[in-house]
Amino acid sequence: MSWFLYSVTFRLKSPLHIGYHKIMHLMRTRLYVPGRTLWGAVTVRLVQKTGKGDYKKAGQFLKEQMRFGYLYLSDGEELFIPKYTEEGLKFGGVSLYEFEKKCVHSISTTSIDAYSLSAEEETLHHLEHINPYSMDDSSPLSLKGLLWVKKLESFSEQDDDLSLKYEGARLKLSELIQFLQVGGERKYGFGRIELSKLKRVDDTKLETEGFYGEWSETKESVNVIIIAGKPVWAHVECVPPLKIEGEIEIFTGREWDNRKGAGRAISSPGLCWVPGSVVKENTRFEVMNSGTWRIII
Repeated sequence: MSWFLYSVTFRLKSPLHIGYHKIMHLMRTRLYVPGRTLWGAVTVRLVQKTGKGDYKKAGQFLKEQMRFGYLYLSDGEELFIPKYTEEGLKFGGVSLYEFEKKCVHSISTTSIDAYSLSAEEETLHHLEHINPYSMDDSSPLSLKGLLWVKKLESFSEQDDDLSLKYEGARLKLSELIQFLQVGGERKYGFGRIELSKLKRVDDTKLETEGFYGEWSETKESVNVIIIAGKPVWAHVECVPPLKIEGEIEIFTGREWDNRKGAGRAISSPGLCWVPGSVVKENTRFEVMNSGTWRIII
């Protein structure tokens, strides 16, 4: 095999905000963590763990050696993967309304005028976030996803773990992703997640881990097959001859810029079908190094 597949589960340690869009004064959050967001967090961690300050180089190393799946919420019993149905968008077996009532909260913030010590005009806004505990019964919530790692001579397996080498430093995969901070509002403590389970997956059928489809590989790529009537669980590039039903959006993100620094370079695969969109025929996709999928013709 050219690739190892790992199932990763993270415990939410603080509120999570994944920037989506703004409605009036409300800053919406995505209800999952895109693969690109996870890649960015692991890039930061790799630089911190190795002491090598080249973020661009570290990010490129991860893009070449790993494929990042999306992270979805789980209450320990159900994995909340979106799917568009005749009754509307559902997450797992519940409606969008029930899911948001269970997992999503919001806070209000404003800037304070230094002279009057009162709220500055036009600075009030509301921030949506995923709560680390269920609003139903206060049970802890987790994030679960899939991670593919390319098999190299410099990598070595250790039970369910993996030892990897970067810039002369050797560290375990579990150490690299043990503590991450993802999403927005990080300076306020948002987005802290801690690895609670790392498992090597030998089965090509992804249903064993709660995800739709089956995966295969070539030396340089990871492919996922989704059968007709099932949803995709990543953003899919909107190109013909893809037959799919759901919603589309322009999917953009921020990356490192050599001149301007973190988050100053805009990257985008363009128009994409969103997670939960349903394919109308059996379809094979390539998992791109940005975490998005592209149809294989």
